[in-house]
Amino acid sequence: MNLENQKTDKLLLINSQDKNTNTVRVQKSMNRTLWTATSSNPKTGNVPTAWVGEVVEETEETCSACPMRGDCYAHNGPTKLAIHSIHRANRANPKRYDRATAYGRSVRTANIVRVTALGDVGHPSADQEQVLDDLEFWIEKGFKIVGYTHYWRMSHAQPLKKYLRASCETWEQAKRAISMGWKPVIISDKTVDEVQSQGIFTQTYDNLVGKVCMYYTSKVDCNNCRLCSTSNDEIILFPRR
Repeated sequence: MNLENQKTDKLLLINSQDKNTNTVRVQKSMNRTLWTATSSNPKTGNVPTAWVGEVVEETEETCSACPMRGDCYAHNGPTKLAIHSIHRANRANPKRYDRATAYGRSVRTANIVRVTALGDVGHPSADQEQVLDDLEFWIEKGFKIVGYTHYWRMSHAQPLKKYLRASCETWEQAKRAISMGWKPVIISDKTVDEVQSQGIFTQTYDNLVGKVCMYYTSKVDCNNCRLCSTSNDEIILFPRR
């Protein structure tokens, strides 16, 4: 892995650096992904959902590269409470949160699987072979994947571009992600209130056009929208909360 993205890379769990090749080696703890069958989240709809890690420390570490971490609604709201409950139940019955159980208990109206509610499957501590196998499992069952990773710059995460979008904070990052073959989502400079009060449906930058998440413009949930799946080429914008 080239170290040009030092701001991101320094946040990772790096065990050693090879001075001759200027690469880093990251020990993998093989964080497990937990799967819930249903969701009460009105934005996503009632869909199967991934949660990274079996303890909260694992979950939090996978989000260490995200500059939005301090303001993250997932880490600072009801989602954080939910994962504590999931972890407790998982210790009592791990099979409750495997993918087969989640699929079997999912509702027939579910069109997507959300990756993730909390945690990033692109983190180096994740077993990437297992992550890819999980994503293929859901696709084979007829689901579209709606998910994002902040680790899109890193070499180990490149196979994920088939399934996930690159999570970007700026248009310039999005341009780089596109040049690397990723389909990006971007944090907009507009707030939810501005988007809704001003009727903003798209934004432009240079020759790029981004479409504002339809939940905020038209109250269409992810399960029915599905524009964040990688089968769609549009750039998606998320307004600031």
